[in-house]
This record gives sequence, structure tokens and C-alpha cells, in this order.
Amino acid sequence: MKNILSLSLFFQFLLCICPHINATELSAPDGSIVSITRDDFGVPHIQAETESGVFFGQGYALAEDRMFQMDTWRRRGEGTLAEWFGYEYWTVDYWERIIGFTDEERSITFQQLPLETRLILESYTAGVNTWIDSAYTQPDQHLPLEYETYPLDYWTVEKSLALIEWNGRSFGADGGQELHRLEELQELGWEWFEANRPINDPDAPTTIHLYTPPQQIEYDYSGMSVPHHVLQQIAYQKEEIVRLERQLHIPQTLGSFAVLISPQRSASGGSMLLGAPQMFIPEYDVPAFVCEIELDCPTYHVSGMSIPGIPGVFTGRTQTYSFTLCCAKSDNIDVFIDSTETSSFERYWFNDEWHEFELIPDTIFCSDHDPIPFQRRRTVHGPAVWHNLEDHQVFSRKCVIWGNEITFMNTFIDAARQETITGFINTFEGAALGFNLLCAQNNGDILYAHVGVYPDRNDGVDPRLPRRGDGSEEWQGFMQFDQLPRASGQDQGYFVNWNNKPVSWWNNGDNMPWVGNDRVSDIDACIAPLQQVTCTQLIQVQEQINSRGTWQQASDWGNPAQHSCLCPPGQSGFISRFGIPDEHKNDQWPLHIEWQMKSWFWMDTSISPEDYNHHPTEFHVNHFFPNPCNSNANIGLELPSSSDVDVEVYNCLGREVVAFSLESLPAGYHRIGLPVENLASGLYLVSFVYEGNQIIRKMVVLK
Repeated sequence: MKNILSLSLFFQFLLCICPHINATELSAPDGSIVSITRDDFGVPHIQAETESGVFFGQGYALAEDRMFQMDTWRRRGEGTLAEWFGYEYWTVDYWERIIGFTDEERSITFQQLPLETRLILESYTAGVNTWIDSAYTQPDQHLPLEYETYPLDYWTVEKSLALIEWNGRSFGADGGQELHRLEELQELGWEWFEANRPINDPDAPTTIHLYTPPQQIEYDYSGMSVPHHVLQQIAYQKEEIVRLERQLHIPQTLGSFAVLISPQRSASGGSMLLGAPQMFIPEYDVPAFVCEIELDCPTYHVSGMSIPGIPGVFTGRTQTYSFTLCCAKSDNIDVFIDSTETSSFERYWFNDEWHEFELIPDTIFCSDHDPIPFQRRRTVHGPAVWHNLEDHQVFSRKCVIWGNEITFMNTFIDAARQETITGFINTFEGAALGFNLLCAQNNGDILYAHVGVYPDRNDGVDPRLPRRGDGSEEWQGFMQFDQLPRASGQDQGYFVNWNNKPVSWWNNGDNMPWVGNDRVSDIDACIAPLQQVTCTQLIQVQEQINSRGTWQQASDWGNPAQHSCLCPPGQSGFISRFGIPDEHKNDQWPLHIEWQMKSWFWMDTSISPEDYNHHPTEFHVNHFFPNPCNSNANIGLELPSSSDVDVEVYNCLGREVVAFSLESLPAGYHRIGLPVENLASGLYLVSFVYEGNQIIRKMVVLK
């Protein structure tokens, strides 16, 4: 047993703790080679031999472009903004903690995910942390200016999960405004309410033009009421959260628009698509909420809009089709009024008996204030978000995506693997988040679908108003996927959507988005008169309606095909510690001002499985992932020839704690797992020796 590390070993540790990484070629944790090429606008185009490798490259590239933004957004998802930005933000953190999950719950969720999903998140995390290593090693080149003020910590899969949850709730769920509707009813009466907040308005424009009368159902309300001052307090809280988010340029759900053209209405004879997801209005000095990336490996080739911190592409194109999305704005959140036994959070009534609240102690930490302890409370319906204990009322939020937020990432990754737009849309069956999907294929097919999981509203309970929490007004099931609105180019020649009503029979919920005329009519007025739409006319729609997306894309699948896109103000959000911005921070802004797009760069040569046949030319050891770890640490080895590899693990005092040999490993790439269940929390140095050559990697165990 060695008691101390040699001086040479110590210096090697200093060199390899944050190794220099070639920005154009990386070695992923699974041992595969990853190549990152940036085009004239700084957009990363990533080619890898495996899916694990391509997501590793995505994590690395987007950390390089948007690390501080990723950190800010994940804090919004965790409810930890006050730790950085002060006591003022405790209201935002409190709300997110109440409706969200703890880190411990995220860790459990991660362990229950399919192996494929865990590998994607671990690989992405390893890519982010590999870039963070370079920021520590070469801060003058890689450390963003913001980290002169705030600490740069290593990424974890739980941080990505927090981002996924928040994005899912922000863009894939809607409703929960029943108490606001109730206030209107109490103040203005039923006559006004039915006239201005109808279940279904036949005059509201729809994306699918075929008219089908809505089903006539008698809806009842139980008669519950809530005091005005309670409703005002709830409204103030919502307004305060919006105000604070705007201060940090945290995106608001503004809506998205899209146009889909069939070959019969296209001047080129090909299908066409315009997509403009809108998270907030682009600003010159504020990086867009999204960015652009291309991911290419043997099983997955897609390019388009990505969200920093989350693996995958969420609107864009493959080799054979283009796709975009708009938030569904359909009602998949309901507020239940639960009745408490006393004027306290002791017990609530459900199904003829009293139940204890699920309690989760929590604390909000602030950079400029004492910690704020509080309790997360949940009922059978979901998080208890507000209360009126004086009248024994607790308001619980039931949402169809609760606990299913990970589908936001999973579904889009799986969908982009499909070869046709029908396969793309069918992938969303069972996915809880609500979207309008619009797809155009290179064979001329077009398809529009309103997807998500929605409660069956045929139970007679008024969807505009809160439900009783006593068990008498529970959801009675969900709509079937094949019941949801869908249409193709055979049904009509074009589709336009701006978060509007999908089809005539689709009813409003409490969020009331589809009453009377709608802004989507402005888009329809641009397209309807055109019998042969050109690609230029398609792009000009944005200027004609005086609106554009945070991300913009246009595809014309005619011969030759034309594809363009834009992500203003630019790909990078990086400013060096000396105040020097990246050259690609604002380089797309002039095109944005002129209502133009840039040519969409696409790597025509995809990696195929046959490209696997080359072998490493030198010994190399990748970095551990996940890192920190708590049960099993994975690492990739590259061997130019068959040999033994000796592995030794040292603790922070230089004492050897584990030693073993990997015997007769063949040449090539190997992924090994190092069990760490018996190791205490702390920093470890792991030595790998191959034919006299030693490489050391750091490993952090956190339990």
C-alpha cells in the first residue's frame, strides 16, 4: 500500500485535473470520437460515432456558448434564484418549490428512467463538465464574465431535470386559472360570464377549417365561493413573479406561430413550413432563450432549436422533413378546493374521510437575508398552492404532466429519429405535454396535430371553474390520442397556427384563449389569397404580421430545396472575464432587423455504422461520468493494442483505497464502471496504467 503520492504523481494531478480539450475533436465518456465544427455564425455542428457521444458534444458546445444562461435557468427550475440574486426573488423560488420537486425526488426520478435516457443525460452532463474543466484551467480564455461574481459549479443530471420540469410546465401545460374565472363570475354574474367566457365560441378561428358542431353538454358548478381579498392576494403573487422574471429576462410564455403549405399551394411544388417559436421578444444585449445546433450520429441526425441545459432538438429539420411546434394552450391543469378540518393545515376531507397533508420541510437560502424555512404541502390532487384557512379552504393544483415532465426531452429525441412525419407525430402518443405540431416532408406530405394528454371534459363539471376536492368531482379519464385534432394536406391546402383553437368542436377551458377574433387571422389573411406561395412570401409573413420568433425557420422542400433559419441576436452568450464578447454574440441581429434569415447549414455527410472501423492510435482515458457520483462511476478507455490496464484509487490524503487490474483488454474503446458504494464522500484520484503509461483522472463521490 502506498501512503503518499509521489511528487510526479501530484504534478500530473495538477495538469490533468482540468485538461486542455481540443475544441474540434473530443473523446466522449463511452470512448467514441466527437467532432465539433462551427459555421460562419458560430453554430456548432456535432458529429459522433454514437448517440452518447453526440449528446456529450451537445453538452460541451452549449456550455461553451451559454453556461451562465444555463445556470440561471436551472436555478429558476430548482427555485434557487435567491441564492444568487437576493431576497427579492424568494417569491419566485417559493412558487417553484411548491409546484415542483426536490433534488432528492429528481435523483429518484433519474434512477427510475430507462437506461437509454440515463445515458443521454449522463453524457450531456459529462460534456458540460468537460467544458467547465477547461474554464477552470484556462479562465482567461473560457471563464464567462458572470463567474467573476457568481460561483461556477459542476453540472449534474438533476440540474438538467430541473430545467426539463420547468420548461415542461411553462410550455406544455396551461390552465389553472379557475379562481380568476370564479372572481369574474362572483363580481359580474352568470349572464356576463356566459357571454364573455363561453365554453365554445363558434366565431373563433381554427387551424383545421372543417366545421364540426361542438358536443352539447350540460355543465354544472357546485356553487363554491372564495373571498375577494384571497383572490386579490393570488393575483398579486402572480404579477410579482412575472415582474421578477422579467428583471432576469426569464422567458414568458408569449406564444408561437407557424405556417404549413401543401405542394398544391406551393410555387416550387414541394411542401413548405414556417416556424416561429416565441419565448420572449428578442433583445440585442440578451441571449435568446434558445440556440441552434446540429446533431449527427448513425441513429440520429437533426438540426434546429435547442434549449441550453437540455439534450435534444425541439424544432428543426432532419434529412427528410421539417417540424415546428406551438404551445397547445389547451386546459390540462385544474384547481381543486380541498376542505380542511380546522383553520390550519391539519387534515383535509377526501372520499368520506380525513387525510393528512403530505409535508416536505424546505428552506430558501438568500445571498442577502436569513434563510426562509417553510413547508411544501401536497394533497391527493397535487401541490397545495394557495389557501384560505379562515374558511377551511386549500387550493390544490392538479396537472396532467405532474411527474411526467421528462417526456419533454424523451419524446422529442425519439420523434427526431423517425423517418416520416407520421412516425414523428405518432411518437407523441402518451406524452403528457400539450403542443400543436406542424410537419412538412420532402415527399410532399404535410401534417398538423394537436397533441397532449387532456382530461375528458364530458363529466359535466364546468371546466372554467374550480372543482370540489372531496372526491365528488374527480377526473373521469382522458381523451384518446386518436380523438385529438389532426389533419393532412389531403384535408386542406394549408394550415396556420398561433396557439389558436385547433378545430371547431374543441372547447375552451378556464384559460379562455379562443373567444372572438384571433391574431391567427392576420396570418391567414397573408396566406389565403396566395394560390402559389413562394419561399420568399412564406418568410415575409413575419414582417406582414409584425411579429417574429425567438427562433425562426423556413423550409421549402421543392427542387432544389431551400432551408433558412435565424436565432437572434446570435449563437453565443459568452463574454470573457475581461469584458470581451464572443464574435457570434450579436452577429445574427442585422438579419433580424431586416426581417431576413440566414442559409441553414446542413452537414450532408452523416456518420454511418461503417465508420466505426478505425482504432485509437494512442492510450487515452476519458473523464468520469456522472461526476460527482454516488453509486457507480463510468469512464471510457482507448487502447491502441491489447494489454492489461492497472487501476489504483487514491483518497485526498494520497492513500491507496482500491486497486485492481483489467486484464487482456483488446484494442479499441471500452467503457468500464467503477463501484463507489464503499467509498466515503470526497475527492479521489484514479490512476490508469497501460504499458508503463499513466493517466490520472479525478473522481468526486457525493452521498
